[in-house]
Amino acid sequence: VDMLDADLCDLTPERVGNFDVVLFLGVFYHLYDPIEGLRQAARLANELLIVETVLDLQDVDRPAMVFYPVAELNNDATNWWGPNPLCMIDLLRGLGFTFIDATVHPLSRDRGIFHAWRSCKGHLQDAAFETILSPALTGPYAGPVPATPATPPAAARIDVESLSRRQK
Repeated sequence: VDMLDADLCDLTPERVGNFDVVLFLGVFYHLYDPIEGLRQAARLANELLIVETVLDLQDVDRPAMVFYPVAELNNDATNWWGPNPLCMIDLLRGLGFTFIDATVHPLSRDRGIFHAWRSCKGHLQDAAFETILSPALTGPYAGPVPATPATPPAAARIDVESLSRRQK
């Protein structure tokens, strides 16, 4: 493992290469342009991008994101944005990820963890699925959850292709 001190915009495939797994934890909402930052992180991920972020507007049933112009979120002026889960899912889908596992953070309902897979190649699938609706993911984005002991009860597996069919 090499240590690299660089800005997010400097992390390009040409400079640092590509990785099977990229962690983008607690960064999204601190960026003034979070969509560009997410795009940069996604460019580095060959297979899996894991995003952890603050969530807001969870009662809005369409993709949405709130802007905090001063220090509205936790009295911290470096917190700029609060997406809802549907927004994160659609952003990740727009960046080329096919399967998205969305989970409410186990320590805070105001945070979410998103495992975004480019293909099912690396995505572990179980033959038996049980439908469980995550409290943070209701409406057309709620999906089946693999019925395995390793799956947290608040997880929701979202198959983007079937999701698109449901929305038509």
